[in-house]
Amino acid sequence: MTNYTKAGGGCAACHEDIEAILSKVLKERGEVFDPSAAPIEKPVLAEEKKPLTNLQRIKKIEEVLNSLRPQLMADGGDVELVEVVGNTAYVNMTGACNGCQMAAMTIAGIQQRLMEVLGEFIKVVPASQMPSELVNIQGAGHA
Repeated sequence: MTNYTKAGGGCAACHEDIEAILSKVLKERGEVFDPSAAPIEKPVLAEEKKPLTNLQRIKKIEEVLNSLRPQLMADGGDVELVEVVGNTAYVNMTGACNGCQMAAMTIAGIQQRLMEVLGEFIKVVPASQMPSELVNIQGAGHA
């Protein structure tokens, strides 16, 4: 399904909904959907190795953002890494990207590229959605 529609290819939050839809459609056709019978392919994102430390993860994220930056700047925009907490990276879209209708798609593309490079799930979220306790901690050192 993901290969054809891209549904379920990002955060995987919709997998249960996709299975429900498949079950309903197949039931209407007189067939039964058995997710355990479906071949599950483990995506080959990167070679298996030790988990990254947070510092290594941040450096890799910055490398990916730097590789994408020329494309963003060509359209008058940019991206700034604000914070990384666990598997969540908070970013600011700047310049023409700030408030752009395609910003969500750009963030999704950044997330996909990061998952490919890091070999692990990472969620990319606008910094405006950062929990207030993280915002307060960040601001505390800048008095």
